[in-house]
Amino acid sequence: MELKYRVSAEIMSGFVAGLVLLGFARNLSTAVNKGFMFALVASYTESPLVRGIVLSLEGLVGILLPPLIGYYSDKALGRGEGRDKIILLSGIVAGLSLILLYQAYASSMGFEVFVFFVSLFYSALHAYTVQLKALMPESIESGHRGRVSGLMNASQLLGALIGTMGGAFLWSLNEGYPFLFAGTVMIFGTLLAAKGIRIPNTHPTGEIEADVLLGSELVKFYASQFLMFLGYEVVTVFFMGAVAFILYGSADSLIVRGITPKGAIFMGFFGIMGVLGALIAGRLYDGIERKKVVALGASIFSIPLILGPLAENEVHILAAIVLAGLGWGVLLTATYPLMADMLSLRGWNGAMGTFYGIYELLRSFPVLVAGTVGGLVIEVFGGDYRVILPFGGVVVIFSALLIWRIEEI
Repeated sequence: MELKYRVSAEIMSGFVAGLVLLGFARNLSTAVNKGFMFALVASYTESPLVRGIVLSLEGLVGILLPPLIGYYSDKALGRGEGRDKIILLSGIVAGLSLILLYQAYASSMGFEVFVFFVSLFYSALHAYTVQLKALMPESIESGHRGRVSGLMNASQLLGALIGTMGGAFLWSLNEGYPFLFAGTVMIFGTLLAAKGIRIPNTHPTGEIEADVLLGSELVKFYASQFLMFLGYEVVTVFFMGAVAFILYGSADSLIVRGITPKGAIFMGFFGIMGVLGALIAGRLYDGIERKKVVALGASIFSIPLILGPLAENEVHILAAIVLAGLGWGVLLTATYPLMADMLSLRGWNGAMGTFYGIYELLRSFPVLVAGTVGGLVIEVFGGDYRVILPFGGVVVIFSALLIWRIEEI
């Protein structure tokens, strides 16, 4: 019999509290990666392409690891019984590697050593994430997943907020402090949250048929998620460069390092509005047509980015970030349980690790593509980093159109 947390108990349960804390720690670390890693990489090379390739390692690892670790936790470990162990180990490794990658940079150990610890961080973070993503839909019944998704995404965006705005303050004191802070929170947050995680009992589902994995409606969802995260990643990977270009007309390493604290604060406002969007969408998702919530989020996210090249000052940038953050919070909250609800209709609740491994692949492949293709796009347009903003917005609009064409939701 499957373990289900009803709405009356889910918010106060140790299980959901554990999910919230794990998500918070994860996105705090991710925010430091997004907000400050670019500046470290920029110190090694001036090439947009090389910078993009290094940051795209997150996507390369994400393509290879999540499907394997998700399937392993479903099958070899007995329907997710090893998720808590994988979360515990990978959370500790992710925190340590985040601290060590900065130490490698600060100690001038060489570009290769720095990239090794960056890769280790990405690997541990992906193993951690796929288990976290699978736990919620395994334990919360369809019809109530929106509210829990809202709580989880709000906590994750709050972690991103603290990681960026708090990280900006720490960066102003010492460039290593954001990495030390995020790594420490990741380690101790994982240790604390792991105590509240209970593994649900799920029925065996047998081997997963290829036609289930590649059903026409799921393929639409897969494609939509690829485009959605591609649009997001091309913006976040080169966001600091875009801000530098808007304000100063250049994105060389000295200017980027100078505006990094300011850019991190902008990203913090993105997180503030994302928390609000997540909480709103959590209610909407369980109450109205799900595709309408996705369309709403995509529109709010994309329009200010499409208009981004028209920005001339910090006020314009802040206005665009506020709207985009609100839309992104809505999108994340609506699309995360959408896949689980599609799977529940097919009776595949016992294979959430496998499917959310694929989901993480879909999130990761755009990271790989975004850095490289985004760097090429910027170079084609003469090094104008502003072009990445409308590019990302248009791609997200196309992702929402694919969601709109899905019938079985």
